[in-house]
Amino acid sequence: MTAQILSRWAGNEAQYNKYRPGVPVKLRQILLRYLQSKQIELVVDLGCGTGNSTRSWSSCADKVIGIDPSENMIRMALRRTKNKNVNYRIAYGHQTTLPDGVASLVTASSSIHWMEPETTLREIKRILKPYGLFAFWGPSHPPVTPFMQLDQAYVDFVAEINANKLLLTMPQRWKWETILETINKNNLFILHRYFNLEAQMHWNKNDYKNWLFTTNEIPGLLNSGHEKFKKALDRFTDSIDKYLGLEKHPVFFVYNIHAFMNDSEQLA
Repeated sequence: MTAQILSRWAGNEAQYNKYRPGVPVKLRQILLRYLQSKQIELVVDLGCGTGNSTRSWSSCADKVIGIDPSENMIRMALRRTKNKNVNYRIAYGHQTTLPDGVASLVTASSSIHWMEPETTLREIKRILKPYGLFAFWGPSHPPVTPFMQLDQAYVDFVAEINANKLLLTMPQRWKWETILETINKNNLFILHRYFNLEAQMHWNKNDYKNWLFTTNEIPGLLNSGHEKFKKALDRFTDSIDKYLGLEKHPVFFVYNIHAFMNDSEQLA
């Protein structure tokens, strides 16, 4: 993870903490069922940011450790966390500094794409217990609103960004396909389950825009001052205002989840 990635949310940690989606309750229940346990010893949350995903495990784990290389994010996470069994470390996903075989569950919530696959996945396997779980997930974009025109406006907005090649200077992201190929190539895990869940919020125009400004390339583009991006963003936010207004509407995220079970052996 480069300095460019670390700086992308600089100064916006509070907004990130407030508007990024958390971990769906059903997802926690399913992973606990896979582990055949209602209470697990240690969860390690990679790319934890301000700790939204990390804190969600505090009620079902003896200990939770959130790991992120951003000092600002960890500082915000510490301020927002009251749970005594939740701790944080400033570290990279491929260098957690944790002992071998300590984690029952390793998670990456909307973060795995910022981590170099080969080294990160080997680190995950190293810190997992025998038959522990690794799971990563993220919500599909755009969120589903009651207005198909607004959903299409998001698609058009992203297409315009890509057409104008505004992302050439954005930090590298790894595709999920690359992560899955790395897992298969190295035979890292013995079982793999892919599934989907939905999570519902109630948003008005302000909620939608506050979420938008924390996602993917948007923070970097906001700071770029690029005129073509500004015009595209203005058109899209006009659509958000038009369709959502100040009334709260049901909005759904569809989460895509990959879960893997470790075997009983460590990598050489």
